[in-house]
Amino acid sequence: MGMLAAEFNLVAEQGSTFALTFVWKDKDGTVVDLTTLDMLINIGPSFGTTRVKYGNWHAATKAQTGEITIGPTDIATPDGTDGKIVIGVTAAEMATWEYRDHVYMVELTTGDGVTKYRVAQGSFNVYKEIPNT
Repeated sequence: MGMLAAEFNLVAEQGSTFALTFVWKDKDGTVVDLTTLDMLINIGPSFGTTRVKYGNWHAATKAQTGEITIGPTDIATPDGTDGKIVIGVTAAEMATWEYRDHVYMVELTTGDGVTKYRVAQGSFNVYKEIPNT
């Protein structure tokens, strides 16, 4: 399954809900079964620096940690067989984020922690909220 990470440049707004869904496919266009893979998203000032926000999905326990939700979540097939990776940040959490340009990476790891796949990366820009009052 070795392949380069897809590059998506993302934009989010302070105080708004952020939601992103994408489907991971292999080089032949076949959807990858994500049922047993742990998922991680890290956001930081630049690649190689300490993360400032993150989200983890642990496949074995189906537990989330971090400020960002990430997981193989879909209404029709919540078990991950459809290859969907869903990322979300609530509006309340997004309101606390610093206005700036960040970078992010999404990484999937096998249950034994040995094999890792970086499936997406790019810029993650947070735009300042314009107050309603």
